[in-house]
Amino acid sequence: MKMVEAAFRNGADGVYVGLKGWSLRSRLCEFDAPDLRRAARAADRAGGWLAACVNIAPLPGEEDAALEAVALCARSGAHAVVVGDIGLLRAARREFPALPLHASVQLSIANASAARQLADWGADVVVLTRGIDALEDVQRIQAESRV
Repeated sequence: MKMVEAAFRNGADGVYVGLKGWSLRSRLCEFDAPDLRRAARAADRAGGWLAACVNIAPLPGEEDAALEAVALCARSGAHAVVVGDIGLLRAARREFPALPLHASVQLSIANASAARQLADWGADVVVLTRGIDALEDVQRIQAESRV
């Protein structure tokens, strides 16, 4: 929580945090529901945003638990949820039509066609793969994909 507060105190517009049990950065820091609520309130006080990451792909039989993790993020006040699984993206869009959903870098999106498909499935933001490092490529994908 101290990191979130420090980020906003030092001028951050927004912060990404990982949900406990569903974050790829579990060794660094994960947030449970009370932490998420506190972080969302800190973002609100700062006029910023908080995106909670549910970016571990659910294994067979974990799909309902992953969707419940998205629900927990929404109930806790997260301004957006980052998802790392196509099935979860589609289910989250159906269940939470107003919740901003970000497609994680884990989905390895590298072109406008793939970005458009994720937008069709419910992504409001698509985080491009790490291999896209030229600003011109990012701008072209954005212009051609509407996300």
